[in-house]
Amino acid sequence: MKRSQNVIRPTMDKAAKVIPFAFVGGISGCFFEPETEGFVFQSAQDCARSFPDQIEECRIAYQDALEDTAQSAPRYNNEYECEVDFSDGCDRYNNWYIPAMAGFFFANMLDDDYFKKKKKRYYSKPLYGYRGKYYSGDGNFYSSSSNKSVKVSTSSITKPKSSGTIGQVMSRGGFGKSVSRASSSRSGG
Repeated sequence: MKRSQNVIRPTMDKAAKVIPFAFVGGISGCFFEPETEGFVFQSAQDCARSFPDQIEECRIAYQDALEDTAQSAPRYNNEYECEVDFSDGCDRYNNWYIPAMAGFFFANMLDDDYFKKKKKRYYSKPLYGYRGKYYSGDGNFYSSSSNKSVKVSTSSITKPKSSGTIGQVMSRGGFGKSVSRASSSRSGG
């Protein structure tokens, strides 16, 4: 007797119908990166007004963003170059000038493994005011106004802090060159 006579054909037919959908779903997962929703705030008080039940988390998130500023901010050789790009002012850090933090990104209660390892219920990132908009130190655009909900790619907040302009001295072209480079890489060009 042939072995193929023992095969249950209706089961095989169902599997053949599911495989194309699984393949398309797998491919679409490669192109659609998950996003995390957060908010852009100028201060811990702005955050606390929006999240009155998380006043302490807002305060700590703001402090964490301030502490991260020295590592994540673009660095300039002199104050003039820094102030050309950042009208909110610049601070001296060691031998460099860095833009003053104009605001911070706050995402709360995320369930990602990154946050479980950090044992935090929130994520914060310093943002800098460039031409009236909020950008991270690596040149990624976050928002054009504060107290606003923002969605960002999850990988941009879970990747190590050593990418983009972080820790680099800005050369000719300044921060604007980094912003245009970051926006062209997001648009596929």
